[in-house]
Amino acid sequence: MDYNIIDFGAKAEKDFNNAQAIQRAIDACHINGGGRVVISNGVYTSGSFELKSNVNLHIQEDGVLLGSPNCEDYLERKVAGVKNNDLLPRSQSACFIFAQNAENISITGNGIIDCNGDKFVVPIDSTHPRWYGYPYLRINAKTPPRVVFFMSCKKVKIQDISLTNLPSGWGYWINGCEDVIFNGAKVLSSTDYINNDGIHINSSKNVYIDNCTLVCGDDCIAIRTNNTATGKIRACENIFVTNCSMISNAYCIRLGWHNDGVIKNCVFSNLVMHNSINGVGIYLPNIPKIGRATDQGIEKTRIENILCSNIVMDEMYGFPISISIPSAEDEKCLTAECDKIDNLRFENIVSKGMCFPCLRSAKKGVVKKINFNGCTFTKVDKERLLHYKTNSVAVHHYENFNRIETFDNIDELVLNDTNFVQE
Repeated sequence: MDYNIIDFGAKAEKDFNNAQAIQRAIDACHINGGGRVVISNGVYTSGSFELKSNVNLHIQEDGVLLGSPNCEDYLERKVAGVKNNDLLPRSQSACFIFAQNAENISITGNGIIDCNGDKFVVPIDSTHPRWYGYPYLRINAKTPPRVVFFMSCKKVKIQDISLTNLPSGWGYWINGCEDVIFNGAKVLSSTDYINNDGIHINSSKNVYIDNCTLVCGDDCIAIRTNNTATGKIRACENIFVTNCSMISNAYCIRLGWHNDGVIKNCVFSNLVMHNSINGVGIYLPNIPKIGRATDQGIEKTRIENILCSNIVMDEMYGFPISISIPSAEDEKCLTAECDKIDNLRFENIVSKGMCFPCLRSAKKGVVKKINFNGCTFTKVDKERLLHYKTNSVAVHHYENFNRIETFDNIDELVLNDTNFVQE
């Protein structure tokens, strides 16, 4: 059964906040056993609302869900199982679309979720103390830190929808969920906005991302196990990413972060990555003891059984493949703890860009069983890359970061029919 938001008081008027009308439609749909909540025929501005079990938020091709331009319209949520919201990334639970402990929920349709991100950034230049090459910065710490936040949900589907104009914050945060499908979805954000990540998969399992297009200022897809907020130790496992196109000013696919736990059994295949900084990477940074970030984990990292196959990379400004486990030389930093990185396979990777792969561990015996088979990595001068000079993040990255490719402290490294070509 369909529940049109107009029947619950929604208005396609620019300055009208439809959050309550949309929530009424969702609640009615949920109470009556489920169905579709339909957004069509106009642009509907809204603050945050909560999706509930058996509800499909369906945005038709002629419909636009527009995020409110006001930070206060993105409410802080009481998140079940979270001890303190200060332990969440950016110390907030605020989001546009929220769901928790829900089952059989979906966001579908050929319509658009316009996050109104332009309203939450200000222009900066290279004289700004937080200049990292991004020409825009969040207006303040209270801007919406994420668009869609699903916590402890099961049977989730995101299909065909276009998520656009992100507010310098994550697109989807899938946290502690099971049986999640992204199919034909798009995340189309500005690569000039810092922290514009696409899909964060955190401590979840059985996640399928297929036939999607991701354009992001930060990581397109991040796979993590940050269990700080809940204190519940669980792995991130059985993650499948296939048939996708990606552009990123950070990593197209990143696994891990400071003291994340177990990430295992992941397949990344049939992908195209282009005009991006890094391709596939594992990055476990040390973090400052003072002013600690809120998104570090609480466990030793263990990443194992990862397959990357049939991936084309073009115009890459950083490392196409990378593993970075830094040393603990700086007394001002907390050292990332890593148990092991084990059994990673890279097959049929074709890359052209400014760097070869870089696999580097400060500790011996941590990274092992790394296999390259049938890969070709071509290194070219930056002048041969069409978009390099117009990408201020790439220029900043090139001029300020160590770009020495190396294979350090990697046990059982196999290079089979793999070529490194300097042009």
